[in-house]
Amino acid sequence: DNKAVVESLITVPLSSDAASDLLYHAWEWKTEQLAHDLAAKAGITIGYVHLQDMSGPEAEDAFARGFFPNYQKQGFILDVRHNRGGNIDSWVLDVLQRKPWMYWQSRDFDPTNGGLGWDEHYAFRGHVVVLLDEKTSSDGEGVSRGISELGLGRLIGTRTWGGGIWLASDNHLVDGGIATAPEIGTYNSNFGFGLGIEQMGVDPDIV
Repeated sequence: DNKAVVESLITVPLSSDAASDLLYHAWEWKTEQLAHDLAAKAGITIGYVHLQDMSGPEAEDAFARGFFPNYQKQGFILDVRHNRGGNIDSWVLDVLQRKPWMYWQSRDFDPTNGGLGWDEHYAFRGHVVVLLDEKTSSDGEGVSRGISELGLGRLIGTRTWGGGIWLASDNHLVDGGIATAPEIGTYNSNFGFGLGIEQMGVDPDIV
């Protein structure tokens, strides 16, 4: 019987947000695989994570999943291209600033590292690189500036968006909308007001 089998299928269209999420996760997976493939060809080991934003548990989870399993690698790529900002920069910087101050050697042989360990826990001993672009904004710029200022790594990409003054999202209007305005100034002794970010953006070390 060469007759084709006819099947009834019910299809459900995706919302624009769901379609965008699928495209993002596909891009993220391909980019991570490319990073690992290039590292393997160079004979090194790396960890990679892309942060869409710096907001709440989702961003914390994304960083934790990308960093902690890879803290023993030779390099770590923090990708904040198209990052929409948030407020977890201090936690990310705190993790990356951990330094080993003592080491131990276990009697039990661990094939992944020969039994070597160190304290502080999860202190990263390799090289850190930050990828940024013109759509890296707000706290994505803040964490990039922090990594540069603290000497934790190098910045690669293009100059960022340029929003270094913080704002809150609590100015709700009667129609349900929101009005935002720069509220909280930032500064340090090197760059002064705005951390050299506001209306300027963060310049990468390597373009």
